[in-house]
Order: sequence, then structure tokens, then C-alpha cells
Amino acid sequence: MRSGWKSKRSSGIRLRRSMKGFRWLQLVKIRISLSAAVSSLIGYMIYSNTLDINAMELSFGVFFLACGAGAMNHYQDRFVDRHFSRTSNRPLPRNLISPPRVLFFSACLMFLGLAVIYLSRSSHWAWFTGMIAVLCYNGLYTPLKKRTNLAMIPGMFCGMIPPLIGWVAAGGPIASPQIIVLMGIWGLWQLPHFWLLILNNQKEYRESDVPNMLHQLSGSQLKRILLVWIFGFACLAFLLPVVHVLIHPWAHWFLAAGLFSMAAAFTYFLLLKDDLKKYSHLFIGLNYTMGFILTLIFVDRLTILSF
Repeated sequence: MRSGWKSKRSSGIRLRRSMKGFRWLQLVKIRISLSAAVSSLIGYMIYSNTLDINAMELSFGVFFLACGAGAMNHYQDRFVDRHFSRTSNRPLPRNLISPPRVLFFSACLMFLGLAVIYLSRSSHWAWFTGMIAVLCYNGLYTPLKKRTNLAMIPGMFCGMIPPLIGWVAAGGPIASPQIIVLMGIWGLWQLPHFWLLILNNQKEYRESDVPNMLHQLSGSQLKRILLVWIFGFACLAFLLPVVHVLIHPWAHWFLAAGLFSMAAAFTYFLLLKDDLKKYSHLFIGLNYTMGFILTLIFVDRLTILSF
């Protein structure tokens, strides 16, 4: 009987510890941070045609830097997050972690990320562009989004920087068509990502004091803008073979199939199907499309890399 009680107690302790770990994991926005790390790795690979220890060190540094910026974003948004069902379950709105601890945690991660980037034997421009990304995200986008819709501009620019970090780390020139197209794709992906979240929670955003597109536009108008933006994203992605980011013909065909599928799905769900669940499906589909493009570039480049 006593051993059974001890077993239950130990399992309860393990559960509480795992829950605490999950709370901290929520703060770092793990999927966004991983995406930033992989994007920087892609930028490095495309210019250098290598996958070496410097590339791996750089991507780890970008990952830690993005984790720190994500935690800082949670700290900055802790009061606003309480008013949206999408964010009210985060650790800070629920008072599960104290704000000073989150601030310290964020500072440590950003310092670690910048230190790893600096020590990765990459160009010092990589460290500089990493700093610019943090300043855009936490210094401009996060505070400005509570005041103006124009916050989307630094937010979009911040999303364009991860592939640039890898590119300049490998010694690539900023004026190259390859990195311009890559950054454009990452930038055009940012806004539909956010607009789908707004459309999925239209009532809350209309009633919110936080500036957003639904204060000036109807849901139908925003859907049409979103669709035009998606077609722009697809058209820019079609330039990947033109600027020789994608090399092999099979990769060109896979890209075309993926982009046509995405465009068809958005056209059908936004114009023909009246279903509130469609926005969450399109949000997932858009993320999968970016993941598909990243994977396609990585696999295509693996065949010509030197290790």
C-alpha cells in the first residue's frame, strides 16, 4: 500500500515537472525558431555549396536567438494576450511563470544565440543581421502592433532576415538575385500567415482595441487581398528555378505541383466554400507549403554539396 502511494507521488512529481518544462517550451515558439534556423542553413548552403560545421553552428545560433526573441515577445505581449482566446492560455497570461524570470530567460537565450553566431567563424555580417532581426521583431514590430497596422512592415521585414543571415555568413553579396528572391518569398509568406489568424478569430479582432485589418475592411475584402497576396507568393516562388536556387528539373516539377495545389486550395476555400473551419485548414496548409519549399531546396542542394 505504501509502495503504491510512493509510486503515485513520484508519477505526480514527474507530471508536474514535465508541465513546467512545457510552459518554458511554449515561450520559445519552437516551430518558428526551428523555421528560422533551417532558413539560415538554406541561405548558407545556396551560396557556399557546402554543409560544414560552420553552417551547423550558425543554424544553432539562429535557433537560440529566435527562441530568445520569441520569449521576449511573450513578455512584451503578456497584457494583450489575456484578451484573445488564441493566446490567453499562454504561461504569462495565466501567471504560471513570473515576468522577470521570462525576461532573464529571454536575455540569456539571445546572448547565447549571438555568441554562437559570432563564434561560428562566419562573416561578422551574420552577427549584425541577427541583431537587426531582433531589433525589428522586439524593438519595432511587437510594440508597434498595439498602435498601428503599419507594424506589419517591420514584421514582414523581420521574417525575411533568416535566409539572409546564412547567406552573408557564407560571404554572399546582398545584391544577388538569389537572396533577393528568397527574402521576398519569406516576406510574402508572413502577412497571409497573420491574416488567416485574424479571419479565424474575426469577432475577437473586430471588438479588440488592438489595430488590425478588420477595423478598416470587411472579412470579404480581406479574403480577396489575401488571395492576391497568395498568388504573388506563388509567382515569386516560381522564380526559384530561374535564379538557380533550385537546380534539377525534378525539383522544378515538384515545386510547380506544390504551388498549383496551394493556389487551387486557397481559391476554392476563400471564394467557393463558406466554412469557418477553412481558415485553420488554410493556415496549416500555408505552413506546410513553406516547409515543402524549404525541404525541396535542401534536398535539391544536397545532390551538389561538398561536405
